[in-house]
Amino acid sequence: MKAIVLKEFGGPEVLRLEDVPTPRPADGEILLQVHSVSVNRTLDLIVRAGKYPVKVRLPHVLGADPAGEVVAIGAGVANGVGHVALAAARWDYFPGLLTAPLCFAAGVALLRSIWRRVLD
Repeated sequence: MKAIVLKEFGGPEVLRLEDVPTPRPADGEILLQVHSVSVNRTLDLIVRAGKYPVKVRLPHVLGADPAGEVVAIGAGVANGVGHVALAAARWDYFPGLLTAPLCFAAGVALLRSIWRRVLD
């Protein structure tokens, strides 16, 4: 699978399109086919420049808050394949597929329900 990879800090010229291994879900994880991520100045551009206050593990793929479709599940996950999900609190690795602990993934229907309650 392909991803834009950051292996050193600097300007846009340090970003490279590379082949990366396809992840497999471990026990209690889902595999998410990523359809979208957020990319923003306060996180991604500062990370790329090497000025983020938290140590960033390289190589790194920029982007956060991935949303997409669950395409596989690890042992201990009862169901979810085919569901749309958001893997919150993740910003460490976002090519086209990523694994996430089930506790960090929420279905869109659940998020809509929570949002409606916030607005009521």
